[in-house]
Amino acid sequence: MASPTPDAPDSITKEIRFAVVMYGGISLAIYMNGIAQELLSMVTATSGKSPDEQKGTARIYSAIARRLNDTINQTKCDPASEEKKIFRHKFIVDIISGTSAGGINGVCLAKGLVCGLDNLKALKNTWLNEGDIDKLLNDNQSELDIFCSKEPKTSLFNSQRMYAKLLQAFKDMSDESAAAQPAPPHVETLDLFVTATDLQGIQTPIILCDGQARERIHKHVFPFSFRSTGTSTGKTPEPNHFDSTHDPILAFASRCTSSFPAAFEPVTLNDTLAYLKKRHRQEYATFCLHLENEWKEDFFNCYQGYTDGVPLEEREFADGGYLDNRPFGHAIKAIHNRYADCPLERKLLFIDPLPETDNRLRGRTEKKEISFVQNATLAAFSLPSYETIRQEINDLTERNAWVRTVDSVLQKVDAQNTQRLKSIIEEDFDTYSAKNKENSEDLQLKTKLFSSYAVMPHGTQASETNPIADFWHYIARQKSSSKPTRQEQKKIDGTRYEEMDLLAMIKKLGDGYTPYHYTKVTALTEQLVEMLVRACGFDHRQDLCQRMRTLVENWRTEHFKSLQSECASDKDQQTENIFFRNYDLDFRIRRLDFFRKKIETAIGADNVSALYFGLYDAEDNAPCDEELRTRLIGFYATLVEGLRSLYRMKEHLMSRGRRNPFAQEIDRLLPLLKEDAAQAASDADASFPERFHALMKRLNDLIKDGFEGCTGSIDVSTMIDDAFITLGTPYPAIAARMKYIYRFGYDLYDSTTFQLMAGGDYGEGTQIEIYRISPADATSLWDESTRKNRKGETLSKLAGTSLGAFGGFLDREWRHNDIMWGRLDAAERIINVLLPQDRDNSDSDRDFRRDMIDDAHRIIIRETLEEWSNELDSTRFTSNRDGSQYGRLKEILKDIDTEGWQEKFKTKYDFNRDLEPEPNLQRLGRSSGILSSMIDRLDTGEGMTGKISGYLKKLNWILLGLLDFSTPKTFKSVILGYWMNLLVLVSAVIITGGYLIDIIDTQSTAAASFKVLGFALLGVTIVILLFRQHLETHIHQLSCRKSTRLALQILQWGALALLCIALFILVSTLYQVGGEIWELLRNSYTHNLQAIADAILRFMSGLLQRS
Repeated sequence: MASPTPDAPDSITKEIRFAVVMYGGISLAIYMNGIAQELLSMVTATSGKSPDEQKGTARIYSAIARRLNDTINQTKCDPASEEKKIFRHKFIVDIISGTSAGGINGVCLAKGLVCGLDNLKALKNTWLNEGDIDKLLNDNQSELDIFCSKEPKTSLFNSQRMYAKLLQAFKDMSDESAAAQPAPPHVETLDLFVTATDLQGIQTPIILCDGQARERIHKHVFPFSFRSTGTSTGKTPEPNHFDSTHDPILAFASRCTSSFPAAFEPVTLNDTLAYLKKRHRQEYATFCLHLENEWKEDFFNCYQGYTDGVPLEEREFADGGYLDNRPFGHAIKAIHNRYADCPLERKLLFIDPLPETDNRLRGRTEKKEISFVQNATLAAFSLPSYETIRQEINDLTERNAWVRTVDSVLQKVDAQNTQRLKSIIEEDFDTYSAKNKENSEDLQLKTKLFSSYAVMPHGTQASETNPIADFWHYIARQKSSSKPTRQEQKKIDGTRYEEMDLLAMIKKLGDGYTPYHYTKVTALTEQLVEMLVRACGFDHRQDLCQRMRTLVENWRTEHFKSLQSECASDKDQQTENIFFRNYDLDFRIRRLDFFRKKIETAIGADNVSALYFGLYDAEDNAPCDEELRTRLIGFYATLVEGLRSLYRMKEHLMSRGRRNPFAQEIDRLLPLLKEDAAQAASDADASFPERFHALMKRLNDLIKDGFEGCTGSIDVSTMIDDAFITLGTPYPAIAARMKYIYRFGYDLYDSTTFQLMAGGDYGEGTQIEIYRISPADATSLWDESTRKNRKGETLSKLAGTSLGAFGGFLDREWRHNDIMWGRLDAAERIINVLLPQDRDNSDSDRDFRRDMIDDAHRIIIRETLEEWSNELDSTRFTSNRDGSQYGRLKEILKDIDTEGWQEKFKTKYDFNRDLEPEPNLQRLGRSSGILSSMIDRLDTGEGMTGKISGYLKKLNWILLGLLDFSTPKTFKSVILGYWMNLLVLVSAVIITGGYLIDIIDTQSTAAASFKVLGFALLGVTIVILLFRQHLETHIHQLSCRKSTRLALQILQWGALALLCIALFILVSTLYQVGGEIWELLRNSYTHNLQAIADAILRFMSGLLQRS
C-alpha cells in the first residue's frame, strides 16, 4: 500500500486508513453525498499534488497532514525543512460498505477515488436535478416514452429512469477521468461492498454431524475491487471494477440497493438488459459479454451451482436495507484481511444520517400500557426491522483489547527469546569453529561473541585473528535463497532448518516448538484448501469444501512426515519442514513484517539498538546518524517491496476463479476437480493421487518461481540478501545480527508468538478507532439538541428527515441545504478524527484544530451559497420565498470573512421549511393516480382482494376530485384539460332537456331528437373514454416499441376523428330543429308569464276583499 515514493526516496509514508460504512436513508442520500465529497477531498489532499495545486477543503486537509508530519518528525530533523522529513502522512479510504442510499454514494465515492477525480459533481448534479419528485413520479412527466414503465404500475417512482440517470452519472465520471489523460488513481487498493436483497432467496445446505439442514439466503452483496496496475510487474490484469466498462454493473448494483419498497420496484438483470438493448446498444453488448465471461463469477458467484428454479437473470433484487441497513460486517472482515506494509492508523467511520436521539433529552414521559394493537405492530413491523450495531462495536472493542494484549506479550517474549537465541548462536559458533580447523584454538572467545570485540571496523573484511568477527562477517554475507556451497556447508551446516525434522527442531528451539509445529501444519493445510476451493470457484459450497479438505489432508499425510525416520525415499516423502518451505507464504510475510516494524521503531526512536536484537551488549542507546538512516531507509524500501510481492502473490492465489493463476493449472492437470472433488477422486481411481500430487507440485513452483504479475519467493529472498550485503558493507555489526535473526533466529521468535496471533484477526496489527458522522455529532454551527423552534420542538438542520425521510425529493432548496450540511458535518468530524482531542499536547494543538474547522466551514459555505444564489438569480425568483432566500444568502456571504461570522451564520441561516401548497397538491394527486394503478395490478376482481381494491379506487377517485376542485384554474385550462368531461356533461344536459320538452309538449318532435342526440353523444364519449383508458393502461406494457406507439397514436387520432363526427352531427341536428325548439321555448315562456300574472292579480284581489 505504501512505500518510499519516487519523489521522496528518503522518506517513509505513514498511512491513516479509513474504512467507511454508509447507512440507508432514502432522500438522506443527498446529505451523504456531501459527506462523500469531503472524504474525497481528504484523500486528494495527500495523493501527490502540491499545496499550491489543492482546491477547496483539500487545502485544509493538506495543512493537517503537514502538521502531523511536523509532530512525528520534530525529534529527527529540522521542522522547517520539508525535504528532510522522514515520515510523511497519507490519508486513504480503502474500504467502503454501503446499503440503499449509502450504497449509491459509496459507489460514487469509490469511482471518484479510482478515477482520480477532485470532486463528485456528477452525482451532486444528479441529486439536484433528478432527485426531484416531479421527475421521479411514475407517470407521463417521467418521460415514459423513453423510460418505460410497467402497466398497471408496480412502483410510485419510475424505476427505469433511476437506473438510466445513475448510469449517466457514472459515465460522466468516466469521461471526466478520461479527459484528464487519464487522471491517476488516488488509492492503490480499494474494496467496495454494496448490499442488496434477493427476494426469492437461494436455498443452501448446512452441514451437520449426521446430515444436512437447509435454509434460504436472501442477503446479497456486490463486491467491487480495485488494485493498482502499478503494483504489478507482469501482464496479469489487476481487478479494476470502476473503469468505464463496469459502469452498467455499477449502476445495476446501485439500482438494486436503493429499491425502497413501493417507491422503486425490484430489479432483474433482464429488466436492465431490455432497457440497454433499446437505448444503449454499446452498453448492452458490453453487459452481455462480461456477464457471461466475468460478472457472474465476480458478483454472483454464490449462485454458481444453485438454480433453485429461478434463473439468475430473472431474480428480483431489492433494497439492501431490508436485511442489512447497517453493513458493518463486510467492512470489518475487509479490515481483518488487510495487511500492513508501513506504519499506519486504522479508523472506522460510520455515517448515520438519522441517529437516534437521547431519551434523556426528551424529559420524563408518563408510562403507558402497550395495547394489543401496539404489541402486534411492534412484533410485525417495528422490532424485526430495528437493526442494532452494538454487537459489531463490542466485537471491535474486544478485538482492540486482544491486539493490545498480543503486543504486550510480544514485548515480554522478546527478552526471553534473546537469552534463548544467544544459546543457539553459541552452539552455531561452536559448529562454525569446529568446521574451520584453523580457528579451532579460539573456541574460548565465544564469551566475547556479543561484545565490541565482535564488531568489525568500518569496511574491513574477515580476519584470521578475530574468528568472532569472521563468524559475523560470514553471517552478514551469506545468501539464503540458494543452497550453500561445499565450503559454506563445511563451515556451518546445522542452520538449514528446512532439512531438520521435528525432533531436531525441538532440540534446537526448545520444547515449546512442538505445539507451534502442529499449529502451523494445521493452519497451512487449511490455507491450501482455501486456495484450491477458490481456484475451483466453489468456496461458497460448504459440502465441496469439506471434500477438498479431505483430499488435501490425505495428500499431506502421504508425502510429509514429522520425523525423518518415517520418510520413505521410494515414496517421495519428506519432512514437514519441507512442507513449510514449499508452501508457507505466511511465515515469509510475518518475517518481513517483523523486520519492517523493527526498522520503523529504530528510525522513529532515533535509536538503532533495537536492530541488534539484544545481541550486542555494549550498545544500549545507539543514535541513528544521517548516513545510517539513509542506508536503513534504502533497506526498508527493499524490504517493503519484497513484502508487497509476497502479499500480492497470496492475494492472487486466494482469489476466485479465473483471476487465480492456480485455476489454469487445475484446468490443465485435473479439470474434474472443479466440478466435484469427491467425484474426481473416485473417477480417477489409482491415477488420482499421483495427478493430485503433480498439481500440488505445480503450486509449489508458482510460489517459488512466481508468475506473470508476481515475483516468486526465490527472487524475493535474493532481493533481501542483496539488501543485507549492501547494508553490511558499511555496517556489518547491524547487518550480521539482522541477517542471523532473518535466517535462523526468527523461527524461535515465531514459535513463541504464532499460536497467540493465530487465535484472532490480527490483520494490520493495529487498533481500530471507531467514529460516527451524523447531524448530531457536528455541533459547531448547529446543535440540534439545543436548537428549537417557537413551539419548543427540535429544529433539524436537514430537510431530508421530514416526511419519512422523503423530504429531500420535494424541493430543490432542501437538496442544496442537505448537501451543504453533509459537507459541513463531514469536515468537522474528519478534522476531529485526524486531530483527536485526547492527543492535544498544548493550547496550540487545540487552537490549530479549531482554526482548521473554521476555515473548512468558511470554504464550504462560500462555495455552496455562491452556487445557490447564482442559481436563484438566474431563475429570477419563481416565488416570493426564493427572493427572500436569495437576500438571506447574500447577507451571509457578505459577512463570511468578518470576525464572528459563525454567530451571524447561526442567526441568519435557515431554509424555507414550509412547502408550497399548489405543486404539492398536484404531486399528491399524481401519486394517488399512480397508487390506483398499482392497486389495479393486485385486483383480480374476485373475493376480498377485489372488494378492498374497489373501495380503495373509489376513495382515490374522491380524493382526486376534491384535489382537482380545490386547485385554482383558468377558463382556458378547464376547456383544454377537461373537454371529455364537458362532453359527458353536455350529453347529460341534452338528454335531460329532451325529457323536459316531452313533459311540456307531448306532441313535439324535438323531444325525441334531443334524446337521440344526447344518448348518441354520450355513447360515443363513453366509447372514447374507455378506449383511451385501455390505451393508457396497455401502451407501456407493449415493450414501448416505436412501431407499437405509432399504431396506438393512429388509433387515438381515429378516436378523435369519431368525436369530431359526433360533434358535427350535434351541430347539424341543432340547426335542423332549431326553429321548432325556439318556437317551443318562446311559447312556453309567454304562457308561463301569463299564468304568473293571473296568479298575482288573484292574490291582490283577495287581499282587497279582506280589508
